[in-house]
Amino acid sequence: MKKRLVWVLAAGFIFFGCVGNGFAETADKSPAHGKLGVGLRVGYNQYANGTLNKYEVDMDPAGCYGVNASYFFYGDFCVEGGVEYAVTKFNLKERGDRLATEIGDLSQLAFLCTVRYQPVVFGSFMPYLGAGGAYYVNSFDHVNPTVELNLKDKFGWHVSGGVEYHAEGPVWLGLDMRYTWNDTYDEDPSVPEPKTITMDAFQVFGGVKLYF
Repeated sequence: MKKRLVWVLAAGFIFFGCVGNGFAETADKSPAHGKLGVGLRVGYNQYANGTLNKYEVDMDPAGCYGVNASYFFYGDFCVEGGVEYAVTKFNLKERGDRLATEIGDLSQLAFLCTVRYQPVVFGSFMPYLGAGGAYYVNSFDHVNPTVELNLKDKFGWHVSGGVEYHAEGPVWLGLDMRYTWNDTYDEDPSVPEPKTITMDAFQVFGGVKLYF
């Protein structure tokens, strides 16, 4: 799934690069350079299952929300910064078992930075493709006293794609998709070489942004 998503985004980037100039309309966007946007975003996270020692990690799908701001620094290229928050149930199960044991609630606060290519096409649409990184701050609320985890805060990487639609005036409505590569590990001082826990996620968002 990861390789397929990367190939799709790469093909889309080439497509937008070839046709963007042909369909670009600057009247609705004013000059792209120097344009500032601020927005809100809500979404859904579907996590990939990893492993922790002899256990399989099973994280429930979860909602997330955040704020963001973008700036067109060169033509149709912009940089977007954002802060997002999500809480998911963190479960462990024996390898091969169907039932998992709830360990606690994992909270993630993400600080994201994404560079996007985002041309205006057909007057009212801004499709985009992007790539960037984020720093994930993890906190854990334990519900199972027999297991204690302290997950390391780590950097992650992502690729994204989506489209924004001009609703009215400065208001644009957006649909975003993102795949995140994010690994961490348990900060247990008794374990000299802790095992990596995969926390990759596929994310879908809806949002609204105001451009000035």
